[in-house]
Amino acid sequence: MKQQRIFHMSKITKEESAFDKIRQGLEEAYTFAKGDKSAVRVQDIEVPTIDVAQLRNKIGYS
Repeated sequence: MKQQRIFHMSKITKEESAFDKIRQGLEEAYTFAKGDKSAVRVQDIEVPTIDVAQLRNKIGYS
């Protein structure tokens, strides 16, 4: 299995416009990319590796 990370950013309230939500997300992503991890919560999850060729053969799509 491959390990993957999920990053949770701050909450956005319903009163904010779409522009405000996009701008806030971009600012948070930029801050995170610069190395500041204080505004995010990181969650590691396991992602199974899937053999697509084998799956396609099994269901008759190859």
